[in-house]
Order: sequence, then structure tokens, then C-alpha cells
Amino acid sequence: VLEDSAGMNVDAESGRVDPRAVLENAGIDVDAESLSRLPSADDIESMYGKGPLVLGLETCQAFRNAVRPEDRLMAPAGLFNTGTNLLSTVLRRNCYIPERRGALEDRWKSGMKFQVPWGKHNPVAWRLRNVAQQGGRDEDGTPYVQANVLPVVVVRDPITWSASMCRHPYGVRLGGNCRNSMLLRMVDPVAVPYKPLNVTHYDSILHLWHDWHHDWLGADFPALFVRFEDILFHGEAMVKKVCDCAGGKTRDAFYIREESAKGEIGPHKGGSGLLDAIIKNGNRTKRMDFLRRDEDRGHIQSKVFADLLSKFGYSIP
Repeated sequence: VLEDSAGMNVDAESGRVDPRAVLENAGIDVDAESLSRLPSADDIESMYGKGPLVLGLETCQAFRNAVRPEDRLMAPAGLFNTGTNLLSTVLRRNCYIPERRGALEDRWKSGMKFQVPWGKHNPVAWRLRNVAQQGGRDEDGTPYVQANVLPVVVVRDPITWSASMCRHPYGVRLGGNCRNSMLLRMVDPVAVPYKPLNVTHYDSILHLWHDWHHDWLGADFPALFVRFEDILFHGEAMVKKVCDCAGGKTRDAFYIREESAKGEIGPHKGGSGLLDAIIKNGNRTKRMDFLRRDEDRGHIQSKVFADLLSKFGYSIP
């Protein structure tokens, strides 16, 4: 196993991503039982392509021009169950804005925040209109200047994401899409209480995924889009692209550990670890099993969803 110039863990002979190398470099001992469950490079690439995909890099210069280095912040945004906690941990451990006082010595002063200050799960329209209770203010209680924050939006494959929503709905009212934590269908309406008295209705769970991200793609300010799956399989290369965008520097050794996928802080602490996440999200057969119904396959293959799947580099079943 070797590491290529892009920072990916690859097999020395094939040059393809190697999940075992990802885990070993994270300090995880891979026993025979776990090894037998790891996804193949063929499965991973058939679903997500080769290498990390980062959208929005063309907006980096505008962000750097508009915000002084010592004022720059980066923070995750994303729907529920997309890996925002994982991203915040990986950024905080590996990237820092050198002009910020104490950023090199103390990762909590790195300029990498837990969430965007208007609330990471909220629609993009909430930017400049809301201050999150957690992470919306600095240590003195002053609201962050939200224009100083470069959002990094985490996207997840809507098929596996829909199944995760059934297991952990986080208050989203999923209607008849789920039963006993199992995904039954993807076509029933859903409702999202972003606040107790602010409920948004969507035509289906896939419409929630589509509309939330579609609105973000129309943002008129700098923002990046990364995929949850690339954090798992191409974490170092992805972080380097994101960190460079804000004028940051990466630390000498890339850090990700088994507990990283659970998050260091926040309500998601205690979630799936890195090994479990790699097994679940690299399983092509499992992904197809979620689309047993012809109605669901037709739903996700329709142009409105297929176009966004393609933009984010996800294979269309």
C-alpha cells in the first residue's frame, strides 16, 4: 500500500483506493472477519467514481479576497445523517488558518467550527437570518460575522441516506416511508420541523434531499460541496482541497481515527465508527437492495433526481 500525490490510500499494484489501507492508516486493526466485509475498489468506484469530488472551488478566490485571513472561518453544513460531525472533526484535526492566533497549537482555535453559525441543517435561506444556539456566537457571546464563514456542504448518496433517516430521523416526520427503522419506500411526503413552529413539507424523502441541495447550489456566495463517501475513502485528498480554498494549511500527518465518524462533540457523538461506516457505504449490493420497488427506482431515475445525482458524481441505478 502507498500514498499517491493526491493523498489517497491506494494499492501499490493497481493504483486504486484500498479500504483496508484507509483503516490501517487510521490505526484500526483489521481482523479476518472485518476484512471479509470490506467493500472492493470495484464496488466503491461503481457508486462514487475515482477520487474525491469537490464542487465550488471556483468561488475560493472570491472568499479569500473578501475576508481577511485572521477573520476566516470554515464550517460544515448538511442535512441530517450526512456526516457533518465527521467533517467538523476531520477539518479541526487536519486544517488550520495560520493567521488566526493559536491556530497551529490548539485545534479549537484553528478556524474550523462545529457548524455554520445559522445552523448546519437549516436551509441556505436561513443564512444572515438566524443565529444558531450552538456555534452561532464566539466565546464572548457575540454572533459570528456569517459572511466570514466558508460553508462546506456535506452531501450523501440519497439512497443510503434515506435508509439512515429511517434509523435516525432526528425529528423529521417520514410518514409511510419507514417502518421499524427500515426503509419501505421513497415516495411518501415528509415534513421537517427546522424549528418547532417552522415546519417545511416535501413531496417525498428524495424531494427533501433534492430541494435542500438544489437551493444551496443556487447560493450567490462562496461555498464548497463535498461528499460524505469521499471523507471515508479519500479523506486526505479531500481535506487538502478544502483547506487550500480558505488559505489554510494542513497539518503534517493526516488524522482520522475509528471514533472520528462518531464526532467529538454534539448530539451525534456515539454514532457509527469509521469501520462500520466504510462497510455500510461501500456495499453496492446493499445500496441496490434499498431500491427493490419499481416505483422507487422510477422515482430516483426521473430527470429531476438523476440530474442532481450526476452532478454530485453518484451512479444512477
